[in-house]
Amino acid sequence: MATGGSQDGDIKLFDIETGKELRSIDGGSGATWALRYSGDGKSVVASHANRAVRAYSTSEGTLLKNIDDLPGFNSSTYDLSKDGKYMATWLPGDGVVLIDMKSWTSSRIETEDEGAGLVSISPTSRHLVTAVGTKLRVYEIETRKEVIAFDDIPIGSRPAWLADGSGLVVAGSDGNILIFGKGK
Repeated sequence: MATGGSQDGDIKLFDIETGKELRSIDGGSGATWALRYSGDGKSVVASHANRAVRAYSTSEGTLLKNIDDLPGFNSSTYDLSKDGKYMATWLPGDGVVLIDMKSWTSSRIETEDEGAGLVSISPTSRHLVTAVGTKLRVYEIETRKEVIAFDDIPIGSRPAWLADGSGLVVAGSDGNILIFGKGK
């Protein structure tokens, strides 16, 4: 399935092989800035120009949760776990906020890094990585504790996890590709 957002807030779901539109969802919040699927494909989260963040069921097209006016929300700073359990976002002044997508409760991961950052949840939903300035941090989701820290990294993109969650790939602002993981 593929999705597309629009200036009027509508979200379209398409069959990726045929190009046929499967469903249209009325987002009703002005321009849709970004869309992210949960890894299980059961929901899609849309961020809108008015800073509303909404989760929709892909099978029914119904609204699952509406988070209006998330202060400082930026569509490039959130990620969904592959199992559909978590959404993580970076909010200025609050650091990393982790949202349980079943109960819609949120908790904060304490960070010492200043400014806006990028977040990415591992494929196993065990870890979360943040990238801020030249700092790359890995946190264990269950304990909310930092487990690995890298400094002076020329970060140029959102970190991407290897498929099995054992490492990270980052495009460096210096043109190099950086790979972090278990050595063999």
